[in-house]
Amino acid sequence: MDAINLLHQTDTYQKLIGKLTESLSSVGNDPPQNGAGIHALPWLTGLHNPSLAYLLAALAKDVPNKSFLIVLASHDEAEKLAHDLPAYGFKDAQFFPDLQIFLCNDLTPPTKIVAERVNCFNHLLENARTVTITSIQALMRRIPSRPVLQLGFRRLNVGDKIEPDEIAEMLARGGYQRVNLVEIRGEYSSRGDILDVYPLVCDKPIRIEFFGDEIDTIRLFNPASQRSITALESVMLTPMCEALLLDETLEAWRAQAGQTIETNTSSNFQNAIQEITHHLENRTNLGGIEALMPILYPDAKLFTDYLSNQTITLLVEPAWLEREAGRIVEEAWKLYEKTISSDRFMVSPDEMFASFETVISA
Repeated sequence: MDAINLLHQTDTYQKLIGKLTESLSSVGNDPPQNGAGIHALPWLTGLHNPSLAYLLAALAKDVPNKSFLIVLASHDEAEKLAHDLPAYGFKDAQFFPDLQIFLCNDLTPPTKIVAERVNCFNHLLENARTVTITSIQALMRRIPSRPVLQLGFRRLNVGDKIEPDEIAEMLARGGYQRVNLVEIRGEYSSRGDILDVYPLVCDKPIRIEFFGDEIDTIRLFNPASQRSITALESVMLTPMCEALLLDETLEAWRAQAGQTIETNTSSNFQNAIQEITHHLENRTNLGGIEALMPILYPDAKLFTDYLSNQTITLLVEPAWLEREAGRIVEEAWKLYEKTISSDRFMVSPDEMFASFETVISA
């Protein structure tokens, strides 16, 4: 008899399953609506890897067809748990990292972090059941709403009818740069009935050939030789980051910029605002654009708003979570005051992060 079966037979575990089943018995199958369907288990304390992964494996077996959100205090703890979970039965666990930096002075999060976040969003948008591991900082950060972010994702299939220009427009607002020859991630080119694109989450670039307005073939190709390699039936196109460049985002920024400039007349500050405006207007790469999300999207939401009402939330070590949340906000305010006093621009921590109380009650 394996260890998980032994756990199944304990009274404490059976009480946990009974309470969990009872709390979810009245939940329907409606799509997520502003996080209202998220159900939290009692605080989970005293468990660390591998015992935490061990318990989650048992829950996955005994609570089928339910999604899970597991929240830990730090990025490193969450990443390790996500890495360990497949060995304990969670084969499709997704790690949702925080951007890790407060993002000012043109700082850009590492590509690996951005790709993991985009992958996680894609998984949530495409799958009924999800298992997501994250940190309290990632959960506190305000992000674009689900309807907005969905505009940057699209699955294309052979035989689909769609204009190449429509795909090109989607790629442009998703942060891709148009070039003559696609060689690196984040580039696309369009010539005649061929559209090449190197998606953020793909190992090879994609070549889409059209017959009129119908997708005729989808193939991987070698960026060095530009020769097609493998035929595909479909491909998922994702944005280069979650900050989509929409007409509405530019309007929101202009409104905020006009008010912000009036508060600081220094040339350095005003030049910084004008540079951001220039990048947004021309859809050119802007380092640290994720820092502007609370301003670009006035209806910004939290990660919990992406979750199904069939999601079980496990908050690991509540005292640690609350302490870390307080530290995050305190550091953000220190950086904000230093940045503003140096005549540089930064989004207020109140706009960037939701409070710990708001997050755990979502």
